[in-house]
Amino acid sequence: MTLTHEQLQRRVQQGLHVVGVTNSAPTLPILEVTNPLKASMTNTSDASFSTIDRLKGKVIETILPLLNLTSYNNLKRARLIANDYNIQATLLGAKLAQHDQKYNALYTTLTQQLREKEEIYSQKDAHSTQQLAELNHTIIELQSALASQKETLSQALQAAATELQEATTALQVSDVHRQITEENVKHLKERLDYLEWQNKTLLTMLRRYTTLATQTPSVDASSILMMIERVTEQLHDPATRANVRDSMLKYFQNDGDPNFSTVIELFEQADREQVPFWDIRTSARVLSNLIKPERYLEIGTRRGWSLAQVLIEAPQAQCYIFDMWVDKYADAQGSPTHVLEKMQQITGAEPRLVFINGNSHSTLPLFFQGKMGITPPESFDLITVDGDHSLLGAWEDLYDIFPKVRVGGAILFDDLDYAGEPYAGVSEYERDPMPSSVKTLRDVWHQFQARYPNFIFIDCFNLRFQAGIAIRMR
Repeated sequence: MTLTHEQLQRRVQQGLHVVGVTNSAPTLPILEVTNPLKASMTNTSDASFSTIDRLKGKVIETILPLLNLTSYNNLKRARLIANDYNIQATLLGAKLAQHDQKYNALYTTLTQQLREKEEIYSQKDAHSTQQLAELNHTIIELQSALASQKETLSQALQAAATELQEATTALQVSDVHRQITEENVKHLKERLDYLEWQNKTLLTMLRRYTTLATQTPSVDASSILMMIERVTEQLHDPATRANVRDSMLKYFQNDGDPNFSTVIELFEQADREQVPFWDIRTSARVLSNLIKPERYLEIGTRRGWSLAQVLIEAPQAQCYIFDMWVDKYADAQGSPTHVLEKMQQITGAEPRLVFINGNSHSTLPLFFQGKMGITPPESFDLITVDGDHSLLGAWEDLYDIFPKVRVGGAILFDDLDYAGEPYAGVSEYERDPMPSSVKTLRDVWHQFQARYPNFIFIDCFNLRFQAGIAIRMR
């Protein structure tokens, strides 16, 4: 049974003291029952204790029946738990006190160590500050010394730069002098080579002339010598190249031929370097001026550059033109119509041109046999070979035309400095085989020099597009 607040009040008035109840509490969560009489009679005698026992018994007899036993047990259990909590709290308090003592001692120790460290670091800081000050002072001294050395080095560098500039200027002047000297030596060497070649050529021509004069008394020795001398003079005269160059510029400059500027540059290079040089055009101009050909044969006309030089000197010449007219040959192939128009500009009239189209390795034999519908001349005054640039092709053309040159006539052969191209096609006409030792077009030319001792050969050895001349003596 649970006591209400009013019931508890009445019980207190009857002599009981109830602890743990407030006016606002409707129930009794924790009840501690004490006997107030016992508290006041702690020091009383045993005689009076019986009275207390009786009162106690009376109270128990009065209250216990009124109390709920279950609530009492709960209160008792709660009191035991509370006592346990008090004991645990007491133990925890004791442990906490121990820990506090331990931590206080540790804190004291750490504080002491920290103060000692601070003192050590303070001393080190003072020492470091001193060292830093000394280091700063050293840096300032080094900077001052560096600035002084920098100024000294700057002055030395400026002086060295001045000396270098002076040395460079002197070296450039010396280099110019060296280049001039080298050019002079080169020209002198080329001149010496030419003089040696000319001396050799003249000796060869003299020996051949002596032989020819002995074997052929009818040959006019003075006219032959004069012609060879004039050929040599005109080939080496810069005015001859100038005339050829001017005619090329006049008639062919605006044709759009990509090879045109190369030829003009070669003429100018020969003038600058003062070296003997003649190409097929220069050779045609000189021989046409001296021979005045009436019958001219040309193998490989293309745009008519060589033919133009012949007709400038001999506009009435009967010309036989052999060409395949291969499309885009040398990047700017001509045509019979183009060549005819150009030659009309040069001669001022209808030129005497016969075009024989096709492969010269077949058309030449047919032409000389009279099988082309044209009656060929018995001989020619001047022949130019500038067609097939293969070794065997050049061999076959020269093989066919060498016997067709009259005495006092000449053969012109182009590109002695060229290695040769692959042979295209096979000729059905028999000719002597070409020697296996032939490796260049100059080798082909020299083979015919050996085969025809009745010809005087004059070769160019400088720059590009070198031409060879062979003059028949008997």
